[in-house]
Amino acid sequence: MVVQSRHHVLIYDTGANLSPDFNIGSAVIAPYLNRLGIERVDLAVISHADNDHAGGLSGLLENIEIGAITSSGVNLGVTMAIKSCYQFEGWNWDQVEFRFLGSFVDAASDNDNSCVLQIAVGKHRILLPGIIERFRERQLAIDYGDTLRSAILAAPHRGSKTSSSYAFIKMVSPEVVVFSAGYRNSFGHPHREIVARYRLSGARVLNTSDTGMISFSFDTESTPMVTSLYRQRWPRYWR
Repeated sequence: MVVQSRHHVLIYDTGANLSPDFNIGSAVIAPYLNRLGIERVDLAVISHADNDHAGGLSGLLENIEIGAITSSGVNLGVTMAIKSCYQFEGWNWDQVEFRFLGSFVDAASDNDNSCVLQIAVGKHRILLPGIIERFRERQLAIDYGDTLRSAILAAPHRGSKTSSSYAFIKMVSPEVVVFSAGYRNSFGHPHREIVARYRLSGARVLNTSDTGMISFSFDTESTPMVTSLYRQRWPRYWR
């Protein structure tokens, strides 16, 4: 995910290193940033050290300057220093507020130690929870209550059945939920029960395997978010 304010750029996760010949960071993210005229990323947030979240970092570093890296894991396969996201305090870039939520937890699944980032632009909020599961969702609900409410939610764990509890969805109350999932992925994400759960809550459901790249634009306090779906603008040639 690429987050761009007026003068700053943040990357949240970099996708996988799929083979010696194909790295998401160098093959997908770097060309996209180049197209936008971005030569430097101020902060790369790697929510979790698994390959599908962190593997693209090495390829991105080969093509784009990165000012700093933060993660919940320390072994990311790069030589740059890694600062724990639990040591970050909230910060403001160009009237856009960023804060990491929670702290390291002693849970059965290491997924629950993903870096959870909330971004606020005026009245709009975005919640990026990585691959947390129900245990961490419950902790966040207890610790943050109504301040978890966010207009846009990246579905925890890509829509796995181990996440997106009813209580968490109710607390966040997203207007839009995004499932970042590959077409016919081997994990079966997002699970149909989880998709139905979000629809029941009234959220608009978007799946990148159907829409392609999704863009959200924010302006002033009174301006609503604008959603751009790549496949609506550039449908496949056979459609």
